[in-house]
Amino acid sequence: MKGSFPSIERVWVYASPRPFTEAEIQKIHQATKAFLTDWADHGVLLQSDYDLLYDRFIILRGKNPQGRVDGCAIDSSIHFMQQLGAELGINLIDRMTFYYLKDGKAHSVSREDLPKLINTSEIDENTLFFNTLVQTKDDYEQKWLIPFKDHWVKRLLPSSVVLGS
Repeated sequence: MKGSFPSIERVWVYASPRPFTEAEIQKIHQATKAFLTDWADHGVLLQSDYDLLYDRFIILRGKNPQGRVDGCAIDSSIHFMQQLGAELGINLIDRMTFYYLKDGKAHSVSREDLPKLINTSEIDENTLFFNTLVQTKDDYEQKWLIPFKDHWVKRLLPSSVVLGS
């Protein structure tokens, strides 16, 4: 994990269905830094950091020095991402858009279009998929990028879709 917070234990991934523009990247940096300055859990400021990866992912990391991060902080991060997404015209919390790595770039695919990309061999069982549901530092380090054959989204495929390698 990037950043200087090796003790940060919780991770939240927010993703864009399209790459951010340069202007959006600057806005994201500015807004996220301001949000993290005041990000608290029941009045306790969190130790926090973030990364902006592949021009699509905003990775928030946080730790409550007095215990675990609870609903209050999680709710405020979701609200922040909803607001930021609305300003950018992007849904940053859509869990039915999936992301994969191809030619060094992150690409998105909707649940509906996933079978089409498999049938055209754009995606196969070894295509690396981003696991946007990681929640801990260890999960992020070990399960952030995994082959499609091991990704949870594979379970959503209709039985008629056959993966090739």
